Amino acid sequence: MLENRFSGISTVLLSIILPVYSEEKVLVWIVDKLEKLMEDRLHEIILVVSPRSSERSVAICKNLAGTRERVRFIFQKNNPGLGRAIREGLKLVSGTHVLLMDSDGEMSPMDVPRLIARMEQSGCDMVVGCRWMKGGGVVGYDPVKYLFNRAFQLLFKIMFLTKLHDLTLGFKIMRRIIVDSMDFRSDFHDIAIETTLKPLKSGFKVEEIPVIWRCRQAGVSKNSILSNLRYLIRGLNVRLQ
Repeated sequence: MLENRFSGISTVLLSIILPVYSEEKVLVWIVDKLEKLMEDRLHEIILVVSPRSSERSVAICKNLAGTRERVRFIFQKNNPGLGRAIREGLKLVSGTHVLLMDSDGEMSPMDVPRLIARMEQSGCDMVVGCRWMKGGGVVGYDPVKYLFNRAFQLLFKIMFLTKLHDLTLGFKIMRRIIVDSMDFRSDFHDIAIETTLKPLKSGFKVEEIPVIWRCRQAGVSKNSILSNLRYLIRGLNVRLQ
């Protein structure tokens, strides 16, 4: 039963933002899993679809929105960019809590109940998935990106005086108050770090749980090694604001 997974939570109405760029293989599976896991606690799934997506991907998204009562389809207006897609989605959410995750299968929907349970048990404002704590990990991660990521984590932990282990993963749940009070500005993948560091710096209570990140099995990642430098720039920008 859902009550057993969530320890009696009854107040969560979850808005989930899924940015879509030519995702075809796992998107329906992810939506199916989220609907089954969340049941009546799922308020909406917002598919923010890039106009540059393949025709098949767009058709899949439109079919999901047309056949699932709580699935919404919108074309991304300001394109390209993951950050722009998420920011557009954030303007549309109407639930009490917001979940950010990818639609390519690298983040598991099976971890969502654990994110929610940790938030409710601790009374925090945000829970982020963590690859770098005990119980977490990565599968198929590029070795060079791994080194970049580990260096960034250490740097940002020192800069923001935090014990959090993973400040750059875009898999997280937050209370609606964060969405309403934060002005996120990232256009690309650096939205992942901005949506953790800004609330953290503003005094919101942020916690983490271990998750396993798995390299996508279909399609090509748009988050290149070079683009990871945006994380560094965004982190410095947030710190100096």
